Amino acid sequence: MNKRILGVILVLLMVLFAACAAPAAPAAPDAPAAPDAPAAPDAPAADPGQQRYTIAFTNMDMANESQAFSQKMFEKHADSFGFDLITTDAKGDAATQAQDVTNMIAQGVDVICINPNDVSGIVPALMEAKAAGIVVAIFSSELAPEHQQYRDFTATADDYLAGQAAAEAFIAQFPNGANIVEIGGQAGHDAQLKRHQGFADGLEGSNINVLEVQNCTTWSASDALNIMQDFIVKYGDQIEGVFCHWVGANGTAPRSSILDSLTH
Repeated sequence: MNKRILGVILVLLMVLFAACAAPAAPAAPDAPAAPDAPAAPDAPAADPGQQRYTIAFTNMDMANESQAFSQKMFEKHADSFGFDLITTDAKGDAATQAQDVTNMIAQGVDVICINPNDVSGIVPALMEAKAAGIVVAIFSSELAPEHQQYRDFTATADDYLAGQAAAEAFIAQFPNGANIVEIGGQAGHDAQLKRHQGFADGLEGSNINVLEVQNCTTWSASDALNIMQDFIVKYGDQIEGVFCHWVGANGTAPRSSILDSLTH
């Protein structure tokens, strides 16, 4: 596999990640609703003379709003970058996703792009893909440093840093301290764990008191809203701020709904 295809894949992955990545930002009670996320750029016209490759995208879970959007962007942009696209839905199951990768290897694809359900559990399948000479791209959740040799490149965000940034924002918003709640992402997911740890480390030594942390069962806006409603019943006016890992596929939900619940 030459450098040209790696460059083309990297451009495609960065276009997709920029289109659908949403930051883990804190929502203070008096904050305005976030604006709609910018529309993804239109795909350039395909070059009829360019060499074609087969790229396989194994989606972690199409029931996740952001992942459905990710697949939509793959479908939108793949042809213009010279790729024939194969997609699979692992439905949140790490074993299914590993089998998807094995099937892709058997099909002889040129590239496998994967948003892993389990960043450790997927490693044996990625080792097989690399041994078969397939370009491996990690999308959204990064592998552990000791396993990064089994992917060619990645398009991800630093979720630990995002959690730290959220903590800094709360400390700046409430210099005299405050009571807040944390709505985590999908329990046990790489992004949820890193955002929570970065947030907890960032708050250490501050006057910010986290009343309770609850994680969603999946990356679901409705899950996050239900957790927030439970928090309001339990803590009422004690809540002065909300750190929500999940802001919805379009960048606004459930943030605006959570704020509406909190202020009414």
